[in-house]
Amino acid sequence: KELLQRSIENQAIVQAQQKRMQVLVNAGSAAEGQLFEIDALVASEELNRVNAENQRDLALLNLQQLLDLDRPIDVEQPALELPTDTTQIPAADAIYNASVKGYPGVLSAQYRMNAAEKGFSAAKGRRSPTLSLFGNLSTNYANSVKRILSVDTTGNLLPVGYVIGTNDLVVAPEFSYRFEDTPFGDQIKDNFGQAVGLSLQIPLFNGWATNTLVRQTQLQMISAQINYDQQRNNLLKDIRTARADATAASKRLSAAAQQLASMEKAFEYAQRRFDVGTIASLDFDQTVRNRNAAQSELLQAKYDYIFKLKVLDYYQGKPLSLP
Repeated sequence: KELLQRSIENQAIVQAQQKRMQVLVNAGSAAEGQLFEIDALVASEELNRVNAENQRDLALLNLQQLLDLDRPIDVEQPALELPTDTTQIPAADAIYNASVKGYPGVLSAQYRMNAAEKGFSAAKGRRSPTLSLFGNLSTNYANSVKRILSVDTTGNLLPVGYVIGTNDLVVAPEFSYRFEDTPFGDQIKDNFGQAVGLSLQIPLFNGWATNTLVRQTQLQMISAQINYDQQRNNLLKDIRTARADATAASKRLSAAAQQLASMEKAFEYAQRRFDVGTIASLDFDQTVRNRNAAQSELLQAKYDYIFKLKVLDYYQGKPLSLP
């Protein structure tokens, strides 16, 4: 958008020069060839404007497709005046200290390391004796269980044996029993049982499985610790690289601003000379092109610097919003 705006402004400048040259040619103060040269410059600026407009439209279309939207979109153009002083860029160590506590990659590695340490401790714990306290309460019920409701005699005598020596008959009264189903509550109460005890297990060899498990979990713990350190080192490396990129982008922005300031002065000087006819149209055209290139370089440096600063904000956990 800014490139298109600069192109429109440059086009307006050369169109004004074209009108002025037309007046001079009509008055006989300038050769018609000079008008042809300025016409070519106007056509070139028109082409630059069309190209800038196409680039803007294509950029918006690419963004729309990237966001998977089915409607045209537009992008707000923020007004940014960023300082080019690199001393305002935080030091890499300060950014790292602010980032390492909440950086997802480091946190994930730390949690895995903590889990591996717990796993190693649990594996070593299997070598220790195990003392267990246990207890239980129980009861039961069966619908076939009966209980005696009453006992009566029938009046009959039943032989049960003989007396040794006399062979006298021994008899006993006959009884009649009445039964009923034992109620559920009574069965639960009568069959209630309880137990409590201690169990001691002392591991001896256990097929050396415990030692193998301890070695495996120890290796996993060491690997997780190495990975955690590696994640921290990678983060510090990335932050240092990002800060170096931001510093370089700041210097590029400063140099581009100085370059454009020089090109603006050269353009104003060339424009004054062109107005009085002491410079050819081709030379003026070259000055315009140099100014356009300096403007483009400044815009690229400006947004590259913004992006590099936002990368540093990301590492510091700051919101990725424009000022």
